[in-house]
Amino acid sequence: MPTSFIRMFRKAAWAACCLSFAAGSLSAFEIPLTVTESAGYARRAEVATCGVPLPRGAVSDLGVLAVLGPGGQVVPAQFETSSTWPDGSTRWLLMDFVADCPAGSTARYTLTDTGRKPGAIPPLAVREAGGKVEVETGVMRCLLDPKYFDLFGTVYLDHDKDGVFADSERVTAAGSAPAISCLDALGRELASRWGRVKSFEVEASGPVRATVAVRGRLYDFDTYKFGEGWADYTARLHFYAGSGLVRVFFTLENFNPTLPLVDEDGDRSGWVLGRPGSFFFDDLSLYTRLDFDGPVQLSVGAGAEDVLDRVVLTGSGGGVYQESSGGEYWFHRNHMNHLGKIPLTFRGAKYLLDGVAPYLRDRPDAWLQACDRKFGLAVAVRHFWQNFPKALTALPDGTVRVALWPAEFPDHHELAGGEIKTHEAAFFFHTGPQGSTASGNRVALLMAAFHHPLLVRAPAAHYLDSGFFDDAAVYDPKRFPAYERLMHCAVNEERNLVTDIESIDEYGWRNFGDTWAQNEKDQTGGPHQRRTMVNHYNLEYDFGYGMLFQSLRTLDGDPATSLKWWSLAEAALRHESDIDFYHALTDTLRGGVHNGGKFTHTAHGVEAALGGHRGSPRLTWFGSLRWPWGEGSNPESGHFNNRGLMACYYLTGDRRVLQTALEIAELVCWKITENRFAQIDNTSREAGNNLQILTDAYLYTWDEKYRAAAEKILESTHPDKQWYTTEEGRRNNPDKSVGGWWTAAICINAAARFTGVVEEKTGRPYELGR
Repeated sequence: MPTSFIRMFRKAAWAACCLSFAAGSLSAFEIPLTVTESAGYARRAEVATCGVPLPRGAVSDLGVLAVLGPGGQVVPAQFETSSTWPDGSTRWLLMDFVADCPAGSTARYTLTDTGRKPGAIPPLAVREAGGKVEVETGVMRCLLDPKYFDLFGTVYLDHDKDGVFADSERVTAAGSAPAISCLDALGRELASRWGRVKSFEVEASGPVRATVAVRGRLYDFDTYKFGEGWADYTARLHFYAGSGLVRVFFTLENFNPTLPLVDEDGDRSGWVLGRPGSFFFDDLSLYTRLDFDGPVQLSVGAGAEDVLDRVVLTGSGGGVYQESSGGEYWFHRNHMNHLGKIPLTFRGAKYLLDGVAPYLRDRPDAWLQACDRKFGLAVAVRHFWQNFPKALTALPDGTVRVALWPAEFPDHHELAGGEIKTHEAAFFFHTGPQGSTASGNRVALLMAAFHHPLLVRAPAAHYLDSGFFDDAAVYDPKRFPAYERLMHCAVNEERNLVTDIESIDEYGWRNFGDTWAQNEKDQTGGPHQRRTMVNHYNLEYDFGYGMLFQSLRTLDGDPATSLKWWSLAEAALRHESDIDFYHALTDTLRGGVHNGGKFTHTAHGVEAALGGHRGSPRLTWFGSLRWPWGEGSNPESGHFNNRGLMACYYLTGDRRVLQTALEIAELVCWKITENRFAQIDNTSREAGNNLQILTDAYLYTWDEKYRAAAEKILESTHPDKQWYTTEEGRRNNPDKSVGGWWTAAICINAAARFTGVVEEKTGRPYELGR
């Protein structure tokens, strides 16, 4: 039976599983959702986020959807279409709903189309007010300035719970706070208060979550008048109904090009640290200043533990500073700066008060709280130690600082040209009783839980039978014993992906999420021949997609392994989105064909050294290894992908990841349309990767420009046009040593998938693809 008919049969069966037209049924479909709590913290009214695929034609009106709790009650929820079927119905649905879950356990919820509405919920409103944008959650009121970004602007908390936000309930101090403040390597302060907001957008405004996205540029005081900026940023602020919690996704962006090194053969592949285009700075922090009354008390914790418990802030203040990973190999050469120096001075984190460090921790899920007799603010950064260095501090004047790149670090920070970095932070404004419960301090528990969000999933078969993940089977050790054991060992055996990460301390804000290419051995012919090296995969061949895919496959049959795969996948795809892509906008090298592309893995057989995740040119390290195809450091289509990024977006709603996925799609489309280093001349991985990227962009947008570019690939890679179909080509296939026609298979598989998508769109056979 032709593959297209098999796929159509499976989709029909999947749709039938979702639909239940039983006599008297009030629901056309029901999809079970499992909420999993894995960190050991009981959750109460926590907003959980989840993406699920839906059958074609099942939902055209999001207003009919509802989420039912374990007892069948309707819970507060909101819904968003992430992508559509050709008929306009929802293909991928993103939902936010309020969930409860016992510690270390699961809870069952149900997505249905009953159209039933929940009972009274706290109002969540976004509206314009006197030139400001006002967000009201029911317990908090926040006034944001669309022209001048000062993080939270003016914040009020309803202390007396009368539904009115009086002047006496203002939390933030009068006057401008530094908000986003950066100290560059020359000692100049760059700040959002002197910068310009390039765009201010309300991305979501529903009954459960409101999201405001701000894009701007940091300026220093002397040059802001003349339009010269120093660094760009994007801040996404997520507000929640009935809560004072704000989740902030903050991205620092260096869109400038890098000037690579040129080696003795004239090869511009020296993408190393320290090159022109890098932005060097000493601190970048997010500031909030509260109008406290009387003594300010400070608590600093690790997980649910208060390490510094309600100490009074005096003098130089206090907080927590994480300098290294806290792991066994924290002082690893993987952490060299652009001069080859390892700047780290101690293991783990220090808890500080007035310059004294009474407590040390290796790997804390750190948080900080400052409060007076009436109001408080607690802050945290997710993946705090993994993304070292980090700091959380507070001063007696009410200033609370979230240091994403702290000045306490004994070195400059370097954001290379074309590099960006996203952090996820929590700001919890609270008032009223926040005392202890039977299981611990409420604020401590909430901040500890922030580090470990609830995971929500439909059944494994629901994802795999949807068609998005091709023809795939759920976890089945009886049917696939060798394959399942291999995948199980990858995250469970004594030596696995996680222990490999530990071996080279693949942590720090630039490294976290990548995996060690432990299979690579030194091949320079020198004294280190055959020894292991620091070598980064850069999530090659869409490793992040593979991790995500394994997580979904094992959801029901091996849930513990599924969680491990997801932990790796989420970090991997965020790392890939930020670090492995070249986010430069104006690089003219080779006509601009690198802007928006993805870097290759570290060159085979050579230490990454100062190349980091951008390869390892010969000039920067010892040895004389020279591969026939060059060093392989430049972004090029043989190492492009975005399918994992798109899958991550559909499951999480992470718009920064989506931006990167579309960024590379635009590059590929432009290269092929304009014939600029198109890399589509052969039935090979280059053409196949390009076709995969265009297919996923087409599925997301249904923009015909992606189809037109994809058809150029189909025309140029037709087997009748390939050299290897000749007698000479069959005799001299250069890839036999690594498995024969493996790169051609990548292209053919991508062509089959694109053919299926076009037939799905048009409803008739697609002869060019067939």
